[in-house]
Amino acid sequence: MRNPSLVFLLSLLILSGAVQAKEYAGYTIEDGGLADGPLITPLRGKAFRLLVYRQDEYKSVISRMNVEDRFEDWKEFRYESLGAERAEFILPRGHFTFHLGGAFAHRGKFVRVNEASEGVNTFPETDIKIWLGFAVQFYGHTAIGYRISFLRIKKPIEDGCDYGRGFAHDLGVYHRMGLTDMSFKVINLSNGLSFKEPDLPDELRRIYELQIVRSLQPLGFPFTLDLNLRAPWRFGPRYELILYADWGERWRFGLGYTRETRRVGERFWMMKGVKAVAHLRTKDVDLIGQIHPQWRPAPFSFERVRVEGFSPKISLELLRRL
Repeated sequence: MRNPSLVFLLSLLILSGAVQAKEYAGYTIEDGGLADGPLITPLRGKAFRLLVYRQDEYKSVISRMNVEDRFEDWKEFRYESLGAERAEFILPRGHFTFHLGGAFAHRGKFVRVNEASEGVNTFPETDIKIWLGFAVQFYGHTAIGYRISFLRIKKPIEDGCDYGRGFAHDLGVYHRMGLTDMSFKVINLSNGLSFKEPDLPDELRRIYELQIVRSLQPLGFPFTLDLNLRAPWRFGPRYELILYADWGERWRFGLGYTRETRRVGERFWMMKGVKAVAHLRTKDVDLIGQIHPQWRPAPFSFERVRVEGFSPKISLELLRRL
C-alpha cells in the first residue's frame, strides 16, 4: 500500500421458590473473537499481531414473583471462563496487503472419562479458526478486502462431543469522503458448519457492519469519533460508540458505550455497558488494552436479573513491526 493513512483506515474494515435449575449460558464463536471481519494492517511494512482475550467465570440469577408477590430465585445461568488467542502475520506486496492468521478460543472444562465413567483429566473446549485474506486499493481513496476462513467448532453432547466444520467468507469496502472514513463489511458468508448431530445450530450468524470514523478537531473538539453499527436488529439495536483522545505522541485513550444482542436457546441475551481502551504507541511496538462489559440474560417483564461476580472481558493486543 502506498498511502499509509488509507491502509490505517482499512484496519477498521476488516418457576417460584428456590433456584430450580442451573444452565450454561451458551457461547457463540463471537465470544472468542472468531467472527470479526477482514483485518488489514495499518502499516507499510511487515508486522506481526498477537491478541489475547480473558474472562473469568460468573453467573446470572433470574428471580420471579412467587405467590406472596415477592421475587425469589428461579434459575441461574453459569457463564464459563473464556480464553482466546489469535496471531496474524501482515505481508505487504505492492498494492496488495496479505494477512495469514489463526485463532484458538477455549472455554470451561471438558472432562474425559474412562470405561468406569470416572473422570480422568480435564481440559478446555477449543474452537479453531484459520484464515487468509488480502486488501487492495482502487481509485485513490477506495479499497476492498476479502478473507476466507476455515472453522472447527467443538460442541458437547450426551455421549461426548461433536465437531462442526466449515468455511466462511468476509468482504469489506472502504471509502474516504472528506473528513469522514467509512467502511462496510459482510461477515460469515457461509452455508454454516457441518455437525453430525442435525439438531446442533451452525452458529455462523451473518453480520453486516457499518463503521464511521471522523476527527472532531476541525470542529474545535480534541476527539476522534468511532461509530460502529451492526445488523440484523432482531433483538434491538447493536452498536458501539467510542470517543478517542490523544495524550502526547504515544498514548491514546478511548471511552464509549457498546450494545450487542443475541439469542441462545429460548432466551435473549444482551451485552451493554461502558467500554474502555488504552493504546500505547512506540517506534516498533503498539500495545492496546480493552475492557468489555459482561453478557447477561435480558429479563421478561415479570423477572429480575442479577449478576454475581464482576467479570468483564479483557483483551490485550500487541503489534510488532518486522
